[in-house]
Amino acid sequence: MQRRGRTGTIAAVSALGMTAVLGGCGLTGGGSGDVTLKLIAADYGDSAANSSQKYWDRLVREYESKHSGVKIDVTVYSWNDVDRKVKELVDAGKAPDMAQIGAYADYANKGLLYSADDMLSISTQADFASQLATAGQVKGVQYGLPFAASTRLLFYNKTLFKNAGLTPPKTWNDLAADAKVLKARGVKFPYALPLGPEEAQAETMQWLLSGGGGYTDTVGTYGLDSAQNVDTFNWLKDDLVDKGLTGPVAPGSLNRATAFAAFAKGEVGMLNGHPSLMKIAAQKGVKFGMVPMPGKDGQSKNAMGVADWMMAFKKNGHAEQVGKFLDFVYDE
Repeated sequence: MQRRGRTGTIAAVSALGMTAVLGGCGLTGGGSGDVTLKLIAADYGDSAANSSQKYWDRLVREYESKHSGVKIDVTVYSWNDVDRKVKELVDAGKAPDMAQIGAYADYANKGLLYSADDMLSISTQADFASQLATAGQVKGVQYGLPFAASTRLLFYNKTLFKNAGLTPPKTWNDLAADAKVLKARGVKFPYALPLGPEEAQAETMQWLLSGGGGYTDTVGTYGLDSAQNVDTFNWLKDDLVDKGLTGPVAPGSLNRATAFAAFAKGEVGMLNGHPSLMKIAAQKGVKFGMVPMPGKDGQSKNAMGVADWMMAFKKNGHAEQVGKFLDFVYDE
């Protein structure tokens, strides 16, 4: 399954069962019966030149040319803002017809979303990877439609490592030792730790998994204060942050996009990244490598997968029109 005309690098998560997944709106036209569907979407680009707005504009032009009476109005926001923007609209009673954002479950639990069965053709639903379709369910009903999915790996700057005589880390202590050497050689961010508002939950989850913990236990109960999680945060604070190995920006103020941009400038020794960083770094001529996330005592046995979701709100009653558009979006 892929989005029509999708550009860029998206890595499908192959086994989410063993990974951790993480204006006015909906106006109808006048007496003609025309409908304008509102979509709020996230921006996967890192500049105006490759903004997701271009992807959606091209897709909408193609769809509207074949479907008279339906207009699609797409607004794209950065990942810093998109989930908040949708929440503000929903809270104001102005939910968009569709949202392509990071989380769907809260809206589903409140009864605000159409299910996949309410909208999509059987062929479209059948084309979703089963693990992703299951991850989009609440109480056995699918509300989240997988839009993009990726796994996370540790990226490292090959040039900085070669010049310092380092090898990629396999354990936390290896990572700290490498970061210490990189700091001594003047690297701005020996290890970039983006715990800012853009995607703190993903960076946090990756570290928790590498420490043998996670947000929930084996039966799905939240356990943020588990012994493993406490040990992980203590190690991060004591062995990385307090020793100045995470760079000049406080982790809580560092966003993923800023960290990625710094990596593309050759200012970062190591950081956790997803497939889009490959393109960003390559365009800037940065030689990089990727390895599994180091664990406390060896390479982590758990990988993290992140899925982004499309969802449709019931507010404006456009299930049929939304379904036809999304069938088009997800058409191979």
